[in-house]
Amino acid sequence: MPTTAAAADRLNYLNLAAMVGAAGLAYYLPLPLFLLSYAVLGPAHYLTEIQWLHRRRYFTASRWAPPALLATATLLVAASYATLYPALREVALGVSAVLLVGLLTAVLTRLHRWRLALFVGLLLALVTFPPVWVVLVVLLPTLVHVYAFTGAFLLLGTLRAPRVSAWLCCLAFVLLPAALLLAPAAGTGGLSWSSDPAFAGFAGLGRWVAQLLPGSSAATLTAATRFIAWAYCYHYLNWFTKTRHIGFLQAPRGQLLALAALWLASVALYAYDYTLGLRWLSGLSLLHVLLELPLNRQTLRQTTQHLATRLRPAA
Repeated sequence: MPTTAAAADRLNYLNLAAMVGAAGLAYYLPLPLFLLSYAVLGPAHYLTEIQWLHRRRYFTASRWAPPALLATATLLVAASYATLYPALREVALGVSAVLLVGLLTAVLTRLHRWRLALFVGLLLALVTFPPVWVVLVVLLPTLVHVYAFTGAFLLLGTLRAPRVSAWLCCLAFVLLPAALLLAPAAGTGGLSWSSDPAFAGFAGLGRWVAQLLPGSSAATLTAATRFIAWAYCYHYLNWFTKTRHIGFLQAPRGQLLALAALWLASVALYAYDYTLGLRWLSGLSLLHVLLELPLNRQTLRQTTQHLATRLRPAA
């Protein structure tokens, strides 16, 4: 036990250092940090997590769920590439997310029919209620995944093994992004997602987050950019700090070499032509987001159960 406790503390403090370091870089160099994280750390995270999820059958229940999920996600990502018009592409991405959630909750896990009805209602809301559309299309594959789901994993780990170091990580996970959002924008004059074509694909996300913040457009865009850069960077770093804990590198040597080759090719493609690189990485990112949905669902359910147990009054 002492060794296990010490290892847990080391992992928590490593995560805390990653949060603080990413926050410092996000404050002074938000766009370069985002580019470095998304172009270099991103594909390494996507590739290693996809193979890790595949080895664990994507945390699904039935025998045929893994190939069905992988095939469905791959086809939906391919469809998003094939869509010529941006508006239709965004709708396709949103429908993809909802379809997969419905497929997993209503079919693969054999749940009750009312959940299928709820899925149909969400699908209708997607095309009729703009806030739902924004959440599913803009936020689910981006900030909900890199911040909300990461926070859920962090909280679940803390509830399972409550330690001071773990609670410090949870506190920093809330306070650091809040500080980045509220910090003054001085010293970052002219910061704009649209100022560099390499970031143009995320301009809509930056502007959407900026609209939620009080103040001038320039200041809020800077704050939103800092938060987005921090969220993405820490999301990737959090994954790699858990290398020994979850063992995602415990795979056959041939698979690891193939993943390394794909990672090098992804980085090289981004360096050669950022437009092509961004398209490739956005598809790879979406694929890993969709394949992780069953794990996200399981994590949220277990977190809710732990919280309910702790909050339930003693008999």
